[in-house]
Amino acid sequence: MLLPTGRQYRIGFDRQAAVAVELGGGLREYSADGRPVLDGYAEHAAVTGSRGVPLLSWPNRIGDGRYRFDGEEHQLPINRVSEHNAIHGLTGCVPWRAIEHTASRVVLGETTARACCPMGRGTIPTWRAAEAR
Repeated sequence: MLLPTGRQYRIGFDRQAAVAVELGGGLREYSADGRPVLDGYAEHAAVTGSRGVPLLSWPNRIGDGRYRFDGEEHQLPINRVSEHNAIHGLTGCVPWRAIEHTASRVVLGETTARACCPMGRGTIPTWRAAEAR
């Protein structure tokens, strides 16, 4: 059965457990000692409000979706039409694949190119359950 957020990557360590998801590369669930740490969402639910999703390549709004980077002008898709801006990056609705997946760690790689957004290319979310430092 295909889930709304795609593949589920389960990881854990000691008394920690987490689930990263394919769609958006986010963290759907994280618990420690059996208690939820994140305001997550159910396995059969779609993510709402960008919960657990890395906001890549930028975490806020870009007016008119225009910006200058490394001497070049760029135009982003306008995904908040009512305010005419680009909001919270472009990776929340694209699939990410597991480059590495062990019992305690998952490293995700974006599966689509983003020509309109050169900043952040090569960004790789890594979710890891580990001993506190």
